[in-house]
Amino acid sequence: MTSTITSTEPAGEPAEGAGHARTARDLASRIGWIVAWIVVATLAWVTFTRLAGITVPARITVMLQSIVPIAFLPVYPIAIVALLRRRWFLGGACVLLAVVHVLSVYPALGDRSLPAWAATAPRLTVLEANVYDENAEPEAAAKKIMASGADVLVVVEMDSQTLRALRLLGIDQAYPYSTIPNGRFRVDAIWSKHPLTDIQSPISRRDMPIATVDVDGRKLHLVAVHVENAIRDREEWTSELEALKQQATSTTGPVALVGDFNSTRWNPPFGDLLAAGLHDAHEAVGQGLSRSWPNIAFPLPLMRLDHALVNDQVGVVSVRDIDIPGSDHIGFVTELAVGG
Repeated sequence: MTSTITSTEPAGEPAEGAGHARTARDLASRIGWIVAWIVVATLAWVTFTRLAGITVPARITVMLQSIVPIAFLPVYPIAIVALLRRRWFLGGACVLLAVVHVLSVYPALGDRSLPAWAATAPRLTVLEANVYDENAEPEAAAKKIMASGADVLVVVEMDSQTLRALRLLGIDQAYPYSTIPNGRFRVDAIWSKHPLTDIQSPISRRDMPIATVDVDGRKLHLVAVHVENAIRDREEWTSELEALKQQATSTTGPVALVGDFNSTRWNPPFGDLLAAGLHDAHEAVGQGLSRSWPNIAFPLPLMRLDHALVNDQVGVVSVRDIDIPGSDHIGFVTELAVGG
């Protein structure tokens, strides 16, 4: 006896299921290409704004400018896929953006040799620390700062608890020269083992104290930088960076601007500082792609906001980053050779 097995499944179901799968793949593909074009359009906007010196809208434009080394990375896989799929316009646009990326990042990859005079010039170590005005570990942060042993401390965004912790550890005795009046509170400050003269008022509505450091008879014009956040007040951010440029270019002799600039070399106003003849200490020693923020509740920092900018009369001997407990910024210590 033979038996016949009759399928209970509708004859058209497999074809219908395959059709649904193809539709889903086609939809996903279209969405993928749309997303790719959005990425390309966004990065083209970033490129245009940097060339034109545009910083609006600040929340998007300034942030994307700040992370150019990271933000442009998607163009490489998009270019490969687009060219393999013969999406020539998209692939070509990505290739152009890749060239822009390389040309943008390349200046940060070099270094600056010490000038010949630096071999016999007096040296000065400077610590920079944005300690964060909501620091939950002020005592630990103060200990780390004091343990650095730097000749000069540039400390910004302090709250009263951090200042109190520093004073309990004897900062006023170890660093007898300061821009803070006795018994007073300041958000930003310079402490020094070397004499400070010409202490000046802030160059903006923020603290940003200015002083001349006597380095074995040579005078270093030092500004403790703490620039406004562009997202909070873009106009103030721009004007403060412009004021720093004017301060640096109008001063004769060795100059160092040290602190939190709230910007990177890819933001046009900061780029203007470099174009004015200043040198970034991290770039000078081959660390131009190192990053300092954010350092709290984030796997890795995205950008370098903390800088030491010096003119041609200051040589950068070394830079090392240091973690400041409780801070959202990574600080650093730099050794400078001060010219005559």
